[in-house]
Amino acid sequence: MLIRMCIDKEYKTTKDDQSPKKYSRNTNYDIDSTLDKFNDTIDRHTSWWEVVDILFNNGYIGLSEKAQTLAVPILADIIAETYSEDVKEMYTLTTSSGEDIIKFTARKLSEASGGYPILTSQSAISSQSRVSYTNLNNICAFQ
Repeated sequence: MLIRMCIDKEYKTTKDDQSPKKYSRNTNYDIDSTLDKFNDTIDRHTSWWEVVDILFNNGYIGLSEKAQTLAVPILADIIAETYSEDVKEMYTLTTSSGEDIIKFTARKLSEASGGYPILTSQSAISSQSRVSYTNLNNICAFQ
């Protein structure tokens, strides 16, 4: 339940009417060059959710989907959420070895992000693809 709470909180936090992730130029060339075609004002206050809407409303469904993957939380955001005051107040448990459950959870999630790099970035798989593939070399960190 701790991780589920952190995921839910982070998704609520990054909603367009809360504290959405800000659009960052040079993150995706195709998105940047498409946005350049429109008269919409893109500035340092523009959120990725606004970019999603602009692209979708102009018929760029695939790019809109890609922009959405940049708007939603990634594992690092969930790890950071474990340290929020709400979570700390609700989970004051310790593990059987005496480790604080918050620190234990954050440590395990950090280990997962190090061991499985695919969990640390936005999805590259499109829901509009008829055929998708996953490069298994990017799933596990081989040593």
